[in-house]
Amino acid sequence: MLLYLLFNESCSRDELAALFWEEQSEEGARRNLRNSLYKLRTLLGDGVLVTMGKEYIKLDPEIEIVRDTDVFLMDNGEKYLLQMENCCFLDKFHLKNCVGFEKWVSSIQNVYEKLFVDRFLPAMKKCMEREDYTAAEGYARKILLLDPYQERACCALMQIYAARRDYNKAVLVYTGFAENLKKDVGVEPEPRTKDQYEKSCSCANGAGRKGTALSTAAICRLWQSSPRSISDTAAGRRRISAFSAEVLAWGNPWS
Repeated sequence: MLLYLLFNESCSRDELAALFWEEQSEEGARRNLRNSLYKLRTLLGDGVLVTMGKEYIKLDPEIEIVRDTDVFLMDNGEKYLLQMENCCFLDKFHLKNCVGFEKWVSSIQNVYEKLFVDRFLPAMKKCMEREDYTAAEGYARKILLLDPYQERACCALMQIYAARRDYNKAVLVYTGFAENLKKDVGVEPEPRTKDQYEKSCSCANGAGRKGTALSTAAICRLWQSSPRSISDTAAGRRRISAFSAEVLAWGNPWS
């Protein structure tokens, strides 16, 4: 109840009674409300909760209240939002037999999840433009936790990994995203997301072929430099050629 009052600042007695004791009679709900308010006043001290007439309760306006949700009102608050371990409002907090309160929590969660994404997207874009890929990756991952189908965040992650030449990781980001999108929503990624994926695949294949050729040449040099090199015989040279072809077929398992 204190959290609800902190968030809303003022409430009617009827609103609080219906929210927390909706399954009880009006008399029983009012009695429980009086008892709860008495306990809150005992814990908080006099003057924190103020009665407005007989029906309304509010927090003393002289008391300064600082809430973590106020960071949304701050300029450049994105960096503080990014530091939050959990972006979900009252995550895993439940009250038994309080359907009204549960609905309120769910509605606020939806609002703040959208606010998070709306603040993170432009911040991610700015980081990408100045090539601050570490910060951009943090924003993109937070966005996908809140909105798993946000394609701009998926594209940004692929671009970040491509810039780091980690093309296989970029491909994995897309395949996981596309699978979830198809399974949960029944649609495919947008063309621009597919284009970024195809670029990553092309780079991954190119990097794989280059790495394979280098690894194969290094193996051959290692064999040829041994005291009793197997390359001294025709059979040995055939074995090296066969092995090199086999490595080329596999890809580069050592990269």
